[in-house]
Amino acid sequence: MRRATSSPEVEVTEALEEGEDVQLKVDDRPEAGLRFPLRKLPLCVTVAQIQDIFLLDVTSDEEVCADAMLCVVVDGKTGDVIGMQKSGPQRPM
Repeated sequence: MRRATSSPEVEVTEALEEGEDVQLKVDDRPEAGLRFPLRKLPLCVTVAQIQDIFLLDVTSDEEVCADAMLCVVVDGKTGDVIGMQKSGPQRPM
């Protein structure tokens, strides 16, 4: 069976009187949700630099210590780079 990613169906009921909360009804059954098929197979690899050491797929503790990080997302089917993000402390030049 082929699966597709889906969002749950959400029904919003507005408050009828002042002070009442808005009501949300969520149907999270897979067959009830809005489907959006993935056309790519995204694979993410994060490289962090801590001083002169490079680490792959860092933990949250290692991430806090990182001087810089680069996250590269590739399509697992084609190998094409489909996303990239770099982060690190902002230092004046």
